[in-house]
Amino acid sequence: MSFVESTTRPRARRVVGFGALAGVLAVTINLAVRGAALALLREAAVPFPLAVGADVVFTLLPCVLGASLFLLVRHRATRPLHVFTIVAATVLVVSWTAPAVLAAQGVVGAGALVTLLIMHAVPAAAVTVALRIVSGTDPAP
Repeated sequence: MSFVESTTRPRARRVVGFGALAGVLAVTINLAVRGAALALLREAAVPFPLAVGADVVFTLLPCVLGASLFLLVRHRATRPLHVFTIVAATVLVVSWTAPAVLAAQGVVGAGALVTLLIMHAVPAAAVTVALRIVSGTDPAP
């Protein structure tokens, strides 16, 4: 796998396909993280585990939406990967608000909080890496 600068942009179908592939990988990782957390944490520490279907949807959907957003960004930005990475990191930090509030209110314990933070970071990392692979690298500023 090489991060070679490409002179042509990949087709939209390929970008969304890589986003979906990243989503499948992220779902696999998140289900493993979820399984490990449920096995290691006390039942009271995880008051309302999501159903597996919700874990799949809420992991796969952000990856596909992220790839679609990248398609919009690449038409406007001179360095679309750079801009997308900043947007993805911002969305990730904002997504951590709900688990942090639950932890602050004592609804979830520290173990569940860490699990939720990891499960939020996995799709963001997966789609960002997938887009870097499919698109090559941004030109230097």
